[in-house]
Amino acid sequence: MPFIRKANRKLFVGRSNEIATFTTEILRPEEPTFNIISVKGQGGVGKSTLLARFMTEAANPEFRGYCLTAKVDEQQTSPSDIMDILVRQLEKFTQSCTTFTKFKEALAQYRTGLEQLDSEKELPLAIREIESKRFPTFPSLKPPLASSAATSSSKFEETLRGNFLKKQELVTLLLDCPNMANRASRDNLLGGVRKGGLVTNFARNIADNIDVENIVKTLLDYSGALEELLSYIRVKDSGTQAWQALETFQRGLLVDSFPSASPTDWREECYSDLNYGAISFSQSHPLRNSNQQRENLLRRLTQTFVAELNLIVDGKEDQCQQPYRVILLFDTFEQSGVVAAPWLLDYFLPEDIRGNVVLVFAGREALETSIPQEPKRWLPYLQDETTWAFSLDPFSYEETCEFLKERGITDQAHIDNIWKLSTGLPLYLGLLATDAKGEVDPTQSVVDNFLKWIPEEEDEKLKRQLAQEAALLSRPFNREELAAFSYLPEAERDAYFDWLSRLSFVKSNVLDGRYRYHDIARELFSRHLYQSNRELCYKTRHLLAAYYRQKLEKLETEQGKEAIGSNEWLELKLALAQQLFLLPGEVSHLQAIDQIIRAYSKVKKKQEGEIVRVLQEFAEDSIANQANTGVRQLAGQLVTYVEAKSDSEEFTASVNYLFRKIEDNSSASPGLRAEIYRIRGYTYHNVKRYQEALSDFNCAVGLNFGLESAYVGRGITYILLNEYEKAFADLDKAIELDPQYAWAYRKKGETYLLLKEYDKALVDFNKLIELNPQYAWAYGQRGETYRLLKEYDKALTDFGKAIELNPQ
Repeated sequence: MPFIRKANRKLFVGRSNEIATFTTEILRPEEPTFNIISVKGQGGVGKSTLLARFMTEAANPEFRGYCLTAKVDEQQTSPSDIMDILVRQLEKFTQSCTTFTKFKEALAQYRTGLEQLDSEKELPLAIREIESKRFPTFPSLKPPLASSAATSSSKFEETLRGNFLKKQELVTLLLDCPNMANRASRDNLLGGVRKGGLVTNFARNIADNIDVENIVKTLLDYSGALEELLSYIRVKDSGTQAWQALETFQRGLLVDSFPSASPTDWREECYSDLNYGAISFSQSHPLRNSNQQRENLLRRLTQTFVAELNLIVDGKEDQCQQPYRVILLFDTFEQSGVVAAPWLLDYFLPEDIRGNVVLVFAGREALETSIPQEPKRWLPYLQDETTWAFSLDPFSYEETCEFLKERGITDQAHIDNIWKLSTGLPLYLGLLATDAKGEVDPTQSVVDNFLKWIPEEEDEKLKRQLAQEAALLSRPFNREELAAFSYLPEAERDAYFDWLSRLSFVKSNVLDGRYRYHDIARELFSRHLYQSNRELCYKTRHLLAAYYRQKLEKLETEQGKEAIGSNEWLELKLALAQQLFLLPGEVSHLQAIDQIIRAYSKVKKKQEGEIVRVLQEFAEDSIANQANTGVRQLAGQLVTYVEAKSDSEEFTASVNYLFRKIEDNSSASPGLRAEIYRIRGYTYHNVKRYQEALSDFNCAVGLNFGLESAYVGRGITYILLNEYEKAFADLDKAIELDPQYAWAYRKKGETYLLLKEYDKALVDFNKLIELNPQYAWAYGQRGETYRLLKEYDKALTDFGKAIELNPQ
């Protein structure tokens, strides 16, 4: 297996020993002893500090000529972001050696590919709508070839009667097999379906919309798929009653009793009279294999990333003077691992990675828990002797004494009080040892002890207030951000920032130069302020909300539509929403909903993870969560709204919940009400309740004449009702409001193609290509339009361009 080799080294325990081990086993030898280091420990125990020490050691004169380090944490919410941030740090170290040109090109292609796939997100609905009109029995997945299907069904029932089983009983037995008994295994089955390992392309195309039981039922109706189902469960389930029944059933079936045409065959035969452009259902269309395409895009990007790393560690870059050792550190892995672990296991680690690449993980939980449903996936790495896994514990009494003595605290009574209050947790020790001469009161909290050491003088007193209120900031801060605290004299703001940024519990980001409190420190200080002075806490949150709103408005004014959906725009939106969620009163909470919904409607797919991360912090039931019960429930519903598929029951339930929140509520702004009506309009649209969808789109437009997506939703609904004149009027209105609205041009082009108004379709496809010259789908559609116009040379040119941009 790549990235695994054998070694035999004794492991060390303890802070100084861990630094020494890292130096002697990772930095100094010709090839590192360990390729994976896993650090586990409770919050505040010093994991981030240890990683920082590792990076400091690598930067020492003895090693910095060939040891490169780069670190990521929970702020990176996608695999591409992780690789991008790592490369940007490594590039600073390598300087003229390499500019990671190939990776940057691959990253640009990856992002372009994702944008194209994301632009297709509404298409499956349109396909299903057209299918349902022509084939009302579509969801059953039954072959509509009457004679074959009847023979198959008759033989099926006869065989089951011979085995004293009904079909449903056999399905139930199969679902109870060990290989299908848990959610992860069922997800594997779904994954196999999507990848074409079990059923046909057509079934794969809608696998997201049917459950495992329906898939199993479908597999039982096709002999070839039945054999593959047997193979799928044979490994773990051979000899079970279900397996024996299934094997008997399979032997009793005659292969020629099944329809000769697969579901794909008869579906596409039925669709042969529908042109390619009208429903976008060609074999090579991205929607057919969009999940696979996303996987392929990420795999190619990862392979390029690994190739660049290997070139560096091999010393084969044109201007590299020597091989490098690359150390990649993953901090707060209990959070970042949600994204990073699947990518590492599925894409990164299976690659041929050189032995001079080292991965370091630090988190509150063991490495294998980063994928709770499949903890055994880490075992090949954890059991290998090239992995160094250890727990980082609070300091012992002796270590605490040594820590405090280094900071000038030698009085034994003082040391004993700090030990009693800190229990050896390094974060607390750092707070309690801020003032070497200050007495510790073991009856007071850690924060109280820290604050009382700040002098009472007026100019120093502001530091007390700043230390507490800065914990309420909902995004990383820099010097400029302290303007939110208007009580700080502008001329002295830099001095206060320097003091704040040097505190032991404040962490810096090497890439953007911004700072943030350690999670535990933020929780301690914000809760202390809330409990000791709730009025001041709320006042500060109001000021911060106003500050973030002002920053947001300034960004939108200066950059216009370019700002909408950018990372900075999203960060400000979420920072504002967090303050609003933690303020009392329904008005603030409704404003928070507005920020979340507007943010979600404008961001790209890869940015949705950041929205979910913030919402989950409010939704979870933990002592660190300062949100009230209503906000927690609201956040949970918003998580469902963002994550659930738009045609699922969960999504519909979340939309109905949000609608009830604003219905007849005078505190809800017209803009928020319009958004909720728009969302529910699409929800009705998804379940083919078109008149109700039109009613909601009408309400949305009535409340907000500038809501272009409501015009598009209403226009698409009119298309499905064959009211094309009204549809074009709405799509044109959306384009008038936003001339860059590619989806409106796309729906117009598709509809004109369906109506055989090819010249008008060309106008819209030309505009799509003008807006995005890398849009493979648009070239394919325009090529098909030229083919129908018998302009074959132009058609071939466009088809060739589409294939060049998207070989899949």
